[in-house]
Amino acid sequence: MGYQNVLRFPDGFFGWKSFFSDNTQSVDTIKKLGIGDVFPSCRLVMLYDETDRAYLKIQSLQKSFALEDIGNPYLYIVIYNEKCLACVDEVQSFKALYKSLNESLYLSDKVKLLAIGAGSKKRGVIAFKKENAIPYPLFADENRSIFYCLGNPVLPTSYLVHIQPDGRRQILFVQQDHINNVEMLIQKIYSLVKDMELPK
Repeated sequence: MGYQNVLRFPDGFFGWKSFFSDNTQSVDTIKKLGIGDVFPSCRLVMLYDETDRAYLKIQSLQKSFALEDIGNPYLYIVIYNEKCLACVDEVQSFKALYKSLNESLYLSDKVKLLAIGAGSKKRGVIAFKKENAIPYPLFADENRSIFYCLGNPVLPTSYLVHIQPDGRRQILFVQQDHINNVEMLIQKIYSLVKDMELPK
């Protein structure tokens, strides 16, 4: 429709109204995290203990974990909301991406895909996973703290994140909105990971 600088809030109009209730902020002043920035520190609660813990190679048996606890150097993190129609439409693309990552001889042991529901309750995440037969791990960002730290990104937005040896979570790539070509996205991820793995 030609609109520029569009934001989708997990709670729609009411989410927007509560965020801008003091009238001191505008869309243009929100700092969206991008390439080179550090993905926010966060703790996520395991909802599917055995399968998710094994997939993410998490050694700790605690119910919650930090991104740095994941035993892979790269994460492809999707920020979504189950009430967002664009997010629901994109599920098939993310399922195809998950399959392609797992089938790649180079990427399967380096990059893991997970999704975080902005404003989603744990019960909603579990229902969304079941209804859409989603194979990759889903987690809840119930109070939207991760979503806000990221700068209220368009939903869905996904981030390729490198967990560095010192624990920093560097953003290497940001994919906003619709994935036009999963194969091209895989090639982009492959290229970025390959570059990071080259001796400096």
